[in-house]
Amino acid sequence: MYGYNYDELWDLAEKFKSRLLEYRRIKEVLINSEFSWYKDDYQEFIFDLNLERLAQENIRPNQLFASIQPMFGQGIYAGYLSGEYGSERIVLNSKQSKEYDIWSLEHIPGKIGKDREYKLIELAKLQKTQAPQNIVKENQQYRLCLQYEYIGAYEQGQKALENNINEFQKELPMGYAIKSDSQYWSWGKENSKQYALLLLIFVIPISFIGIFLTFYLFGLKFDHGGFAAFVLLCGLSVNANINVINEYNNIHPATMETAALKSIH
Repeated sequence: MYGYNYDELWDLAEKFKSRLLEYRRIKEVLINSEFSWYKDDYQEFIFDLNLERLAQENIRPNQLFASIQPMFGQGIYAGYLSGEYGSERIVLNSKQSKEYDIWSLEHIPGKIGKDREYKLIELAKLQKTQAPQNIVKENQQYRLCLQYEYIGAYEQGQKALENNINEFQKELPMGYAIKSDSQYWSWGKENSKQYALLLLIFVIPISFIGIFLTFYLFGLKFDHGGFAAFVLLCGLSVNANINVINEYNNIHPATMETAALKSIH
């Protein structure tokens, strides 16, 4: 998935992840900055905000984060203090940063402003989940890769993925894109020129007609010489086809062979 705003792109990736998890044959979907052959165990704590409750309490997300930040603040710059040996930098460190655990953070009452007390668990859920270690850009767009294992028939899994991508594309805002990067061999659906290469294969059995006519017209017995003629003629036909394709490539840059290779890739 590609987009120009990382936070919005992440939200869209989470929505597509939820859609994929609706399938019983998909048990886990990983969101990362690139595809990997192994599972990355790197995890982070994230806030799953209860937007409806925040709206009811008239609390903005930045207010909530600002109220939590002092509890775990480290190295907060607070200015300079003049001393006997010159100015010294003042840095604040939270006393509770080493005492609070996840349960305490969620259940110990906090304050927003002067009078408003709350418990974090009422406004958001704090959970540990797999997350990408790097933020990657491709052609000035942020990139996120969704990877999962499908238990079932390969063709059925590909069809389900394509259907979901086609439906989700209609919901994407301008500036965002989603595409499949499944690495599998196929002729492709966008280009049908590669099927013309199949005609070259039929040249080989057609060339055998001359052998049958020769043995029939001259009344020759079909023995080891006939089988040798098949092998020799097959090799000559393949070699002739290679020369024809090579010459065609030299004359026309965009050849059928090149189109076929592009569609396979």
